[in-house]
Amino acid sequence: MWQVLLFAVVFGLAADPAQAGPVGGAIAAVGAAIKGSAIMSAVARMGVSMALSAIARKLGPKPQDSRASTDVKVDVAMGDDLPLTFTLGDYATAGRRKYIGSWGRNLRFVTDVIEVSALPQPGLAAIWIGDERGGIDLSKLGVVSGAPGSVEAVTEQSTALPVSGYSLGHPVDIGPLSGRRRIWVRWVDGTQTVVDPLLAWAFGSDADYPWSGIGTGKSYAIVTLQYDQDGMSALPALLFQPEPLPLYDPRKDGSTGGTGAHRWGDRATYEPSRNAAVIAYNVARGIYFGSEWVFGGRNLPAWRLPRAEWVAAMAACDRAIALAGGGTEPAYRAGLEISVDQSGADVLEAIGRAANMRFAEVGGQLKPLVDLPAAPVFSITDGDIVVTEGQSFTPFYPVSQTFNAISASYPEPGEKWATKDAPQRIDAVATAEDGGRYLPTSVSYPACPWGTQVQRLMLSQMSDYRRMRQHSMTLSPEAWALEPMDMISWTSGRNGYADKKFLVEMVTKLPGLSVVLALREVDPEDYDWDSDLELPVVITPPVNPVPFTQTISGFAVVPVLLAGDDTLGRRAGLQISCSGAEAGVGQIRIQIEQGGDLQFDMLRPYAAPHVWTVTDIVAGTTYRVRAALVSDLSPRFTWSPWITVTTQAVPVWAADLSAEIREEFEEMANAAGIALVDALPAEGERPDQIVMLAATKQLWRWDAEAEGWSDQIEVAIGDGKVLSQHIAANNILAGHVAAGQIDATHLNTESLSVAGLAVFGGELKSGGFVAGASGWRIKEDGAAEFNDVTLRGTLRASRIDPSEPLLFDAGSGRLAPLGVYLFASGTGPASGAVVEVNLGTLYGPTWGSGFHERRLSRGSIPIVIDVNLSHANTSGGSMVVEVSIDGGSWATIYSVGPSSFGANAAFAYTAPASFSTLQFRAVSSSNMRVTSLSLKATAFNW
Repeated sequence: MWQVLLFAVVFGLAADPAQAGPVGGAIAAVGAAIKGSAIMSAVARMGVSMALSAIARKLGPKPQDSRASTDVKVDVAMGDDLPLTFTLGDYATAGRRKYIGSWGRNLRFVTDVIEVSALPQPGLAAIWIGDERGGIDLSKLGVVSGAPGSVEAVTEQSTALPVSGYSLGHPVDIGPLSGRRRIWVRWVDGTQTVVDPLLAWAFGSDADYPWSGIGTGKSYAIVTLQYDQDGMSALPALLFQPEPLPLYDPRKDGSTGGTGAHRWGDRATYEPSRNAAVIAYNVARGIYFGSEWVFGGRNLPAWRLPRAEWVAAMAACDRAIALAGGGTEPAYRAGLEISVDQSGADVLEAIGRAANMRFAEVGGQLKPLVDLPAAPVFSITDGDIVVTEGQSFTPFYPVSQTFNAISASYPEPGEKWATKDAPQRIDAVATAEDGGRYLPTSVSYPACPWGTQVQRLMLSQMSDYRRMRQHSMTLSPEAWALEPMDMISWTSGRNGYADKKFLVEMVTKLPGLSVVLALREVDPEDYDWDSDLELPVVITPPVNPVPFTQTISGFAVVPVLLAGDDTLGRRAGLQISCSGAEAGVGQIRIQIEQGGDLQFDMLRPYAAPHVWTVTDIVAGTTYRVRAALVSDLSPRFTWSPWITVTTQAVPVWAADLSAEIREEFEEMANAAGIALVDALPAEGERPDQIVMLAATKQLWRWDAEAEGWSDQIEVAIGDGKVLSQHIAANNILAGHVAAGQIDATHLNTESLSVAGLAVFGGELKSGGFVAGASGWRIKEDGAAEFNDVTLRGTLRASRIDPSEPLLFDAGSGRLAPLGVYLFASGTGPASGAVVEVNLGTLYGPTWGSGFHERRLSRGSIPIVIDVNLSHANTSGGSMVVEVSIDGGSWATIYSVGPSSFGANAAFAYTAPASFSTLQFRAVSSSNMRVTSLSLKATAFNW
């Protein structure tokens, strides 16, 4: 009889829910076999319920204070007295700070060491800097070298190159930095066995807190930040999402009936997983680091987690669900951060809620159920109920437990893992049944960071809330093998049921082998999903606020002379001003440069009248000035455009002259009949009186007719008295010279030079010039006309357009050398690489009508090819010159190796009699080690 019972139990445990039909027959067979048998007393007191007993003890005691939170922790923790934490599936955490320190010149770099997981996790999936998800550039690395205190900048290199120095990790881009690389992150995956080289270099010799940790088994992120006034002026909050923890999946264990290399206890065979049932299995059986127990079940043997039920649950979680926007996703995934001071039962409850997964302990085994069984395992009618025992029926819940609307919250990765409300779902039919009353409830899914999955959970939960019928009854021994989470069907005329489905929530075995069942109505259709049911979800990713800037307006720079006590201009200065309309501005920053060198970089208070004067500058000098407002409201500022200004010259005033010099000036002026005055008199003493202002040394004439002083003075100049040094540049204009008053007799022709005639306007032409007939002309626009021209040098032109064909004249024997010339060059690295030099196209006589650049008017013409090659080869290699005719394949016309090739070579190539185009190229082999290569082709129409 025990064999029959054992067979039934094993058969039931091995059944896939999709093929659970035979289980009902097995249960009935067991009931018939044990009815009234001798084993009744042995099992009479056995009780089975949803309560966790032996396994609950294996999963660890529940904390006495309160349930540990499973929400995302966005604030970094500090201290070594905190319990260990790690993440399962997809989840994020701020981690715990293990070290932070500054280095570099002026301590411009900060390196933060954050422990993300107490277990080895394979990589970093994402990082949030402040409120923004950073873009990790996995193709680049930031590298530093030298002494830690002298580093000013980070060198960026490809990850494909060997690191020469110390790696900061991959650069991370965020919006406020506007493309500037100021953040680097490197993931340490927990398999490390030596001290990290970067941390040892930067902090190994720190006087107060030297770094010497290894942290084997711990996964941590090394984040380095460089101070940036505009976008990184303070230490930002950091949030990390590691890759999922590798877990054991019994479906991938070939030694237990699966397919694959997974082996329990050998972490090297595990793979990352988000499957909710896989995560629950590992928690229930125990999370270990090597042989060291970390969390969950401890030393729980495999038989306590029956493979069939767990594999079925894992398959149900992997079921593909269609999405409204196209594509699919797994039915149930899970993710959460676990603190080892939590109880395993609490963690299983959070995972189960994220996957519609129930757990039951039956005979010392923990069994899962995702959604509902595929089919009933047992059927009853009213006649199967033991009427001599009590029965109970609850047709509906009280109003306090009746719901027709459901809201839910979950951690949303797209919004920096903040808790987000899913779209509320209201059951209109249920609302009508409840008399139009709005009866809401809310659920939290902290272990489900997927909005579409949350919607499926809400719908099934809402439907499940409406299944209110509950029965308690006693059945005969035929139902002995029923277990919690089995589904049965019931046909009842009394209750109006026709194969109505009920879930077994509790089983109690009584003396006499009767079975007390607690049943609750269910409907498998409650767990059906259609993509049309999916509601839109608006994701609003947070972004780091880009600090605003207060731009400067009304910015002006004016050169001024600063007066002394005598009110005369004594020093050159620059007067800088701007609008005073900006609020919250504390200072103005001013920069002045001269000749490309920064001369001043100063801060001045931003206060009325918003005018600032800069002294200590050189008179008569050109400067560039710009400014920016330094706001108390924002760390950023924007420079104004540069303004170019020239400072004034500082004059020598009459008061600056000594008495002796003034007396000499007065004597000289008096001798010339000129009075020296400090200021112009109100009127002159006589007509045409000449006076000199002592301050400016300018002469003034009293114009009696105009009754005012005039600077127009007629001067008679003797022959040969005006020399070139007497005339300032550009001071004699055409308007100053009467027409026809200066001719060749008035010019010293020997003093004329190219410099004197470098620029002129109008036309320069010979006398009697007639266009197209006689004489010569050079126009201001560069056009010229001559008769015969003899050139002793080279004629260079971008285009020669003959009015008549310039060909060989057999009758006269004259040569018309219309030529073409092509040239190209290339360089190559000394380490060796193929260098190819391509010439342009040479057009031939069959190209078509009209004129074409680089064209030969006839074929069979020798083309001189010049090659110039510099190389560093001593052991082989070659260089060839090739030609392509009319776009055809390349043909070698010259080849040479390094042993026989000098600095240059020349050879002749005869063009075909008829062709449309010719192209030439020179190509070296990679081992030629070319440093430079040039190719020239010259052809003449002889």
